[in-house]
Amino acid sequence: MPVPRPSALSAAKMFEATVLMPEKFKQMVRRAQKQLTKEMNPKLLQAFNQFFKKLNIGKPEADLEELGDELADIFDEVWAYTAGCN
Repeated sequence: MPVPRPSALSAAKMFEATVLMPEKFKQMVRRAQKQLTKEMNPKLLQAFNQFFKKLNIGKPEADLEELGDELADIFDEVWAYTAGCN
């Protein structure tokens, strides 16, 4: 999984919650956020921000489930790749 040059990601911004996050998503979000601060990955950033967009507009927990699963899957993929490179 190629990672773009740092300059391509320098303008990237991680969204933040503006509403209360359901408890079931907090651990995954923390893990993804920590990974993104260590090494920016565009695919993980996109999933992270997509989750927060839907959370912040008030989508119900059931609607967030699929995005949370997608975020978890992408995190696992990025983490496994990163762990294999070290």
